[in-house]
Amino acid sequence: MLPAVLPIVLTALTSLQLQDLGAAVDDAAAAALAGSLTNLRHLELQGSYVELDATAAALRRLPMLTELQVWEEGE
Repeated sequence: MLPAVLPIVLTALTSLQLQDLGAAVDDAAAAALAGSLTNLRHLELQGSYVELDATAAALRRLPMLTELQVWEEGE
């Protein structure tokens, strides 16, 4: 799981790429990021355990998001 302080420190980010982190980026981590990083415009979650169906509501809280790329682990 991502450190709890990460979303607090990075609130001004507009682009974030998390690649090949496996279980470190799961649905709970994606929801935490979406709840704090409201300035994100570009988000890539590659090689993670995020399932879009489970995190869709959290991702909708990103009003600036224009690009989302998600590849689940093993794809």
